[in-house]
Amino acid sequence: METPLYRVKRLAPGSYDLELGDEVIGSVVRSGQDNHARWHAELLASDATRPPPFTEDEHEFRTLEELVEWLGNAELSPRGRGDAR
Repeated sequence: METPLYRVKRLAPGSYDLELGDEVIGSVVRSGQDNHARWHAELLASDATRPPPFTEDEHEFRTLEELVEWLGNAELSPRGRGDAR
């Protein structure tokens, strides 16, 4: 099964929309600061038909790069200042 094409669009430092096709299906947010920061990919709708690779409504990552790679190398909008990876 092929992984769907995702797009991660920056809204503000540490905050992104997660799009699948032309639809916003979730968010990507940073929690914490510096070396303790974590990135979360979270679906808006909680149901049994999660798009791959989601197996839960929320997944946590150490870096934004890790999260983007997990999404099948999602398209990432230009990064703004203040987005520590």
